[in-house]
Amino acid sequence: AADEVGGDVELRPRAAAEPPASPEPSEGQRWGIAPRFTLGDAGDGEVFCARFSPDDLYLAVASGGGSIMVYNALTGKKSVTLGGSGDELLPTTQVRWRPPQATSKTRHVLVSVGADGRVLHWHAPSGKCLHEIVEPDNQIFCVDYVADGSQFATAGRRREVCVYDESTKKLASVLSGGEEGRTPGHSNRVFSLKFHPTMRNVLVTGGWDNTVQFWDLRRGHAVRAIFGPHICGDAIDISQDGEVLLTGSWRVDRQLQLWDFRTERLMEMLPWRTGASLAQPCMVYAAQFSKADGSRLPPPRGGGGAVSHRPWKTARRTPCTAGPRMHLCATATSPSSAPCGSPRAEAAGRPSKSP
Repeated sequence: AADEVGGDVELRPRAAAEPPASPEPSEGQRWGIAPRFTLGDAGDGEVFCARFSPDDLYLAVASGGGSIMVYNALTGKKSVTLGGSGDELLPTTQVRWRPPQATSKTRHVLVSVGADGRVLHWHAPSGKCLHEIVEPDNQIFCVDYVADGSQFATAGRRREVCVYDESTKKLASVLSGGEEGRTPGHSNRVFSLKFHPTMRNVLVTGGWDNTVQFWDLRRGHAVRAIFGPHICGDAIDISQDGEVLLTGSWRVDRQLQLWDFRTERLMEMLPWRTGASLAQPCMVYAAQFSKADGSRLPPPRGGGGAVSHRPWKTARRTPCTAGPRMHLCATATSPSSAPCGSPRAEAAGRPSKSP
């Protein structure tokens, strides 16, 4: 394959005693979170995205300065810095690890996208750039892999979705527009993209136009939409059984919402803050479900200013093959401290004021 590399040195987790089980919070309560370690050298600008590798051995952190810091998730020490040399670099806006189901034998491959229109494949342990794709006249804000790792898709300023073949790195299709009478597609920038976990030809996107679009790769365009969520970051996710859609909106109320994926019906709104904390509302930049049943800790996310993390446990309202509960987490920043106004933030498309 085009991205095979030799001498891959893999981290091996040391055997450790199982930590004591934490008590389940009562309904309506949130879990407390304590940092295991603090990363004090997280790059040359605001943090735009952070992702653990599928085996939890690495943490990749994308910065506003264009670089990607890769940390040993067992020790918290930086392993390597990818890219990011020069003063004119635009932000790396999102990263994704290639799923382990991919046919290539090379492990720990990371794909990054940026406001400069580049899509880069990296071999994280060695720091080697394996491949580069350039989308002319585009700023790319989001990327995701299909579950088996055979394809990945990008979206951004051009309001269309580009789908690539992972093995050849060639453009497979471009999705744009919508189905007459149902949705016209996106009318503004796209900031979040997510493949369906069980239907490989289906993906969803969200952005500044207050819509979540449902795309069918076989049709080549959007086929239906949800109107309402204002997506400004990595804030769309789908439950592992594919039945529930999560949206996180950059606004002072109705930030977190759960939707029935098939009917587009709003199932539940989760209050971000209650009681006295309502005096300082926060807007959500990032939100996702836990990827393992019973997992409680969110990945570190956010930009500058007052950044908050919240985990929830919520009862399922539809039949679920994975268990009776879902766990989700979200990251928000207060309106007064939103990381906006700098040239790099504006290049990456972050909002300058509350919608």
